[in-house]
Amino acid sequence: MFFGKHGCATSIALGVFCLGVSYGRSDILFLDKTSPPIQNRSFEKVEARSAEDAEIQSLLKAGWKLDPANYPWHWRLNPAVPGSIEVVKGTAHTGERCVKLGGDGHLYYIFGAVKKNARYRASVWARGKGTLTLALYLYGEKGCFGQENLLTATLTDEWKQYSAEYTVADPKLQAINPAVTAMGPECYLDDYDFVMTDKGEPIQ
Repeated sequence: MFFGKHGCATSIALGVFCLGVSYGRSDILFLDKTSPPIQNRSFEKVEARSAEDAEIQSLLKAGWKLDPANYPWHWRLNPAVPGSIEVVKGTAHTGERCVKLGGDGHLYYIFGAVKKNARYRASVWARGKGTLTLALYLYGEKGCFGQENLLTATLTDEWKQYSAEYTVADPKLQAINPAVTAMGPECYLDDYDFVMTDKGEPIQ
């Protein structure tokens, strides 16, 4: 494993492309049984980002195809694995909007600290053409150290919920950023969630 030009921990063998967001000890607030909810889980909120914004410029230079004025609020794109993204209307699973992800793009959410030995469930409603992967970027004291692919599925034309669970068993794991990846021309995503399903017991 090595750190690439975007600060991403990258492993060719494992397919690891996690952003090097550091969660040091001073940043960790270990959770109780109530996890913070995912914000904008249905992609209803968009924000107008400036085309001159440093993050947007980095994504565009990396090869991402996106409209800065129609950016999914509270979500992030991984510059190490560019693709295309669009917030679209009229074809959502619930509400008015959903996200259309294409190429091999990674869409992720900064969730943060996780409780030791707890179990979490990632879920999303999706349809389209291509392959969907539910993944987790894993962080320790020194930053990102790996990526866990929870589920990979071939999409269909009908909306379907995909879900998988993960137990925090690694004592060096301090924080998680859940991610969704799409391999193919179009992957429609809606109603994403990442929740604690079992509080677990402290790791001694």
